[in-house]
Amino acid sequence: MQRRTTSPSRGLGGRLQGTASGVTRPGVSRPSAVVRELHKNDGTNPRGARGRQIASEMESLMEDVYGGAVTQRPPPSSGAGGEYARFKTAFNASGVPRSWQSGPVDATGRCFNASDRNLLCMDVCIRNKLCVVGSADHGLKVFDIKTGKEKKNLYTKNYGHTEWVTCCKFLQNTGQIISGGMDSKLCLWEATGPVRCSDLLGHTGSISQVEVNDSSKIAISSSYDRTMRLWDCGGGGRCLSTLAGHKAPVMMFSWCGAQVLSGDRQGSAKVWDLETGDCLATMATKRGQIGSLWHLLHTSVGLLSVIGDQGGVVTVLDFPRLGSKPIFQDVLHPGGVVSGIRSIDETPYLVTAGADKIILTSDPRANFSTVHRFTDHRDFIYSLETFGPLVLSGGGNGWLLVHDTVTGKCCYGLGANAAAVREIFASPEHLVAAGDDGNAIVYDYF
Repeated sequence: MQRRTTSPSRGLGGRLQGTASGVTRPGVSRPSAVVRELHKNDGTNPRGARGRQIASEMESLMEDVYGGAVTQRPPPSSGAGGEYARFKTAFNASGVPRSWQSGPVDATGRCFNASDRNLLCMDVCIRNKLCVVGSADHGLKVFDIKTGKEKKNLYTKNYGHTEWVTCCKFLQNTGQIISGGMDSKLCLWEATGPVRCSDLLGHTGSISQVEVNDSSKIAISSSYDRTMRLWDCGGGGRCLSTLAGHKAPVMMFSWCGAQVLSGDRQGSAKVWDLETGDCLATMATKRGQIGSLWHLLHTSVGLLSVIGDQGGVVTVLDFPRLGSKPIFQDVLHPGGVVSGIRSIDETPYLVTAGADKIILTSDPRANFSTVHRFTDHRDFIYSLETFGPLVLSGGGNGWLLVHDTVTGKCCYGLGANAAAVREIFASPEHLVAAGDDGNAIVYDYF
């Protein structure tokens, strides 16, 4: 099985190895003079002591994130060291089934009617082929993505949320589910037996996001109480630490290695070191509230922190090398919020979407020049994911579009929901979407 490998010479011509051709895909630019000068002049080039230290740290992080077989789901031990929140699927172009280029077996899909209220969150347990959705009706439901049949209703008189369920995640190795709600608490649901959960208490405001590290069973939550908390899901859900420092509700965060990037409603972003609990840097966005966050990790550019704000501005930091000084900042989506940020695994393309109904792919090796500009959406883009070289996006009109960053074209569209598509999940065999119409829909690929 081919593996994704890394090179110590990242940022100076590093490339993917172990692929079919052994070279970067045609049409992908090589590292630009801008990046070479960055490494040359920042005092951290790989020939210096500090440069070697950064190179070693990046090499270790790349191994943690991408250290599995390219076309297989991660082994249980992925995220070694308990540092990585979730395995970032490392499918290259050859690892994505050909059927994904033309569409699902049945374009109508398999519908699971979960609620008469909006679905606000979703996650999939890859091993058990189960999907959980959380709703504005205060409950969560688990269904089998192969049959579309309900397996569990996570709402009882004695257990569950008393307000909207805003976020949920599977612990992939145990089958447990952790959920957060507007009632300020998290629930850790048991995988088997009667419907029961442990309440994880400590936050005093609505929960905005939760992420889980499967190998260490550590979860991080963010809240409107202006803090983030670390939880030991393997130890009964006890709170391990609190990250405090934001002056406004924490709307979201991105977790990569020992680094967490968080953003609040006033437009401040903070970089945290999970090993020490220290805030390493604080910066203000150019135009207000944080709309999206992401970590881009690739051999040729290292670890980049990407921030999108309410005014359409995208800001990129190379924190390990330059701290909080942006290496790029520009209005990529004028007239509205940057609603989603993702990256392409096989190349270091940055993918952004906005309220302007446009999706952009940019190349950080060429001063973030635009590679593709997709204008097929007719409504606000609510959700954005990547799968190999494909970009999956959901609009406010219920349409889910699939774009190919190799050809630069829209492959097809699916009428996934009757209202906004809030959540998207992709695997070689299935595409799952959930949205404001209260339905989750599954498409099959072979």
